[in-house]
Amino acid sequence: MHGYMGHPDVTDLVSLNRLIDSLLLQFQAGAAYRLMERGEFTRKHYEALLRSIFHQTRNAPLSFALAGANCDPRHGPIKDYLLLHALEEKDHWQWARSDLEALGADISSIDGAPAPTAVAAFMAFNFYVAHRLPFARMGTALFLETMSARLGPSAAAAIASQAGLTKEQMVFFLGHAESDQGHSADLAEVLSLSGLSAAEFGAIGWAAATSAALYRNMYDDAVGAGNGAATMQ
Repeated sequence: MHGYMGHPDVTDLVSLNRLIDSLLLQFQAGAAYRLMERGEFTRKHYEALLRSIFHQTRNAPLSFALAGANCDPRHGPIKDYLLLHALEEKDHWQWARSDLEALGADISSIDGAPAPTAVAAFMAFNFYVAHRLPFARMGTALFLETMSARLGPSAAAAIASQAGLTKEQMVFFLGHAESDQGHSADLAEVLSLSGLSAAEFGAIGWAAATSAALYRNMYDDAVGAGNGAATMQ
């Protein structure tokens, strides 16, 4: 970490939260979100997105746990949070799988299928961070938890209405929209207690910005608007 140049605009919790606000605006400018705003989000889009989320959420707890295990002892509050959050998230991939089943989708080969390219890139980045800058795994968590809390309820409602979905087909989105309401506040508290330097906050900001861009690519590729990522499904 020493000498590492992180996000140039992030030096503390206030500037980190300001960055998260801007990243959420950028995410809303993506193709997937624009489909929702135009009222054009279909069941086909939803199924493709769930397939991506299935792979992402099956691997996320592993990178949380790895990052927690690799944290320096001086990042104790972050280490504890990452390990506990790995346990909390460990079954969420089953929500995505059950939603696909409720849709009537053929998921007979999904467990052994390779992840779509854009999803693999997002997952690989988090494993890289877990090895190289484990405390910065909090950047990805802060972006995703804040996004889910702020945008999740309205996005879930829009998708349900446009794609004609039932609650039984939206367990993942509805569950996260509800459970993540307090998580961003929890993350902020952990970060405030961790005694981070300006450079360390910058590293978390870099991780947040990078993961936000990769996550937007994942959504946009799922709805067919990405950069040609192969799904291999």
